[in-house]
Amino acid sequence: MKFYHQLLTFILSIFFILILSSASFAHGLLPENPWSIPIGLETSGISEEAFYQIIKEAEEIYEKIVDEKNAELIIYKSWGSNTVNAYADRSDDGRKWELIFYGGLARHPQMTEDGFRLTICHELGHHFGGAPKKPGNTWSSAEGEADFYGSLKCLKKWWQNQDLNQWYKETQIPEIVESKCRQAYAEKHSQLLCMRSSLAGRSVAMVMKEIEWESLEPRFETPDPKIANNTLLGHPSPQCRLDTYFQGSLCNVNSRDDLDDDNVRIGVCPQNAELGFRPLCWFNPKFH
Repeated sequence: MKFYHQLLTFILSIFFILILSSASFAHGLLPENPWSIPIGLETSGISEEAFYQIIKEAEEIYEKIVDEKNAELIIYKSWGSNTVNAYADRSDDGRKWELIFYGGLARHPQMTEDGFRLTICHELGHHFGGAPKKPGNTWSSAEGEADFYGSLKCLKKWWQNQDLNQWYKETQIPEIVESKCRQAYAEKHSQLLCMRSSLAGRSVAMVMKEIEWESLEPRFETPDPKIANNTLLGHPSPQCRLDTYFQGSLCNVNSRDDLDDDNVRIGVCPQNAELGFRPLCWFNPKFH
């Protein structure tokens, strides 16, 4: 039985490699990296049961939304793969919107269940995040924009009808997160949703920090001071990405307001807002 399980895992791994190699323009959560986390070598991360359950939650939310775009949501999932990444892609005819998730990423010690939800939201953000777009295609949002969409829209849709009070009682919230979320929202549920989204962002940023061998830990209290000369379309630094998740959580626009494929000002907080703006460490408003 063990032999057949190993054989199936190998076949599935080859299948997902072929998917990516044939992809016209796949977009990863992380830069390409040599990390590998096999089953049994993880020290934390999320369980196999949580991996499939969280993906199922995303399907239940987004299948209808994608269908309304006259497209089909297709999610490939391989718990057995060691790969530490996740991807989004779209068929050449634009009818198949694809997401690809690997167990290696889910098993990373810094990955939490909420962090994995935000990972899914990031990949959905390539399809739904609007402008600015990556070069070479007309559909995929830039990496920073996909991050922004994740906490600005996706997690808010995910948790909009959930009671977050028990989560709040069981979770230690950084003072700056609690303070700014209470400043951004008047209603309690929205405040808690903001806090939970922000902490999901910390999980993903910590994965990025370790994958990219960054020495400094991304923190809410130390936003990236850099100002991008041009809007960065690739992967920002882990600190910059945490800033993006935090600001997306703080932006109090309606999660049902779509982002626009051309106009970066639609569906978001104003760039000169006190809270909820795209961080300047990757976004330069002069070019939009």
